[in-house]
Amino acid sequence: MVNKVLLIEDDIKISDLVKDSLLDEGYVVDQAFDGEEGYFKILENQPDLIILDIMIPKMNGFKVCAKVREHGVMSPILMLTAKSGEYDVEEGLDTGANDYLRKPFSMIELLARVRKLLKKDIAPTNTLEFQDLKIDLAARKATHNKLEIELTRQEFDLLSYLLENSGNVLTKKELLEEIWDILQPTEEDVNKVEVYIGYLRKKLKPFNLDVCINTVRGFGYRWN
Repeated sequence: MVNKVLLIEDDIKISDLVKDSLLDEGYVVDQAFDGEEGYFKILENQPDLIILDIMIPKMNGFKVCAKVREHGVMSPILMLTAKSGEYDVEEGLDTGANDYLRKPFSMIELLARVRKLLKKDIAPTNTLEFQDLKIDLAARKATHNKLEIELTRQEFDLLSYLLENSGNVLTKKELLEEIWDILQPTEEDVNKVEVYIGYLRKKLKPFNLDVCINTVRGFGYRWN
């Protein structure tokens, strides 16, 4: 089933760039350029995902989000913000947004967030497998040919998330949010991701799996 995305962004250049990237990934994309237009399109078309800028004319993103949630619309909402403070992020999440992305952003990061939010349609699983590697999510146990790989909590979560998103580029910021619940990373936090990727590669090297963690320079990491 093809997912329908509604993009509510008043900057036509940004909107068209995002639309083209989403179309290239196979999504059906509709656009709105102000809050009122976006609000009515949400109620009328019930998109599978909404990408919603906060600073838009006629009705800002906070109001759009709150009003559609009042109408029972449960489609995931990814908010876009150019603000630098954390209060707009909190307000967005409080009004019902599922995730947020600060401008300027890379298309790779935006597409990763979109894929993550749309994973709600995929049936959950308790195991992940790659060749002879098996991860039991319920038991929090990783094995290779039935031999357990000793991992810390963060290493296990990092490995699991990489496998869940196999083939996709995951940014350091996304990994910090997902594994460490850090929403506003410092330079030290960013370095933490590199350190733990190093730890994980070392643990996987005896099984010749360390080469599966690829560094995508300037963006993050990908398992393949």
